[in-house]
Amino acid sequence: MKPIIFFDSKCHFCQDSIQKIRERDKNNLFEFFPLDSEKAKELLPEKLLKGDTLVLLENGKIWLRAKAIFRILHLLGGKWKAFGLLCYLPGLDLFYRLIAKHRHLF
Repeated sequence: MKPIIFFDSKCHFCQDSIQKIRERDKNNLFEFFPLDSEKAKELLPEKLLKGDTLVLLENGKIWLRAKAIFRILHLLGGKWKAFGLLCYLPGLDLFYRLIAKHRHLF
């Protein structure tokens, strides 16, 4: 199963971010679904379906928020792979939550 990226489909910032990932996903590594999709309801815990986060589901493991972003970069490979190591750093979600809180301004 391909890694799946779930995102807030009502957020323009999120949509733009997903578009950038798609452009860089030359090997068609990912599948993409909105958090309000049937696929999300089928595969994710209900608490993650409220639409204010980014979720990466990879081989049964759930990556959230900033850790999901950096894991996606790692999986994209190439020049992005080194950034992927940041997914293991603690405290990344503080910055992510700040941006997420104001994402409709971007």
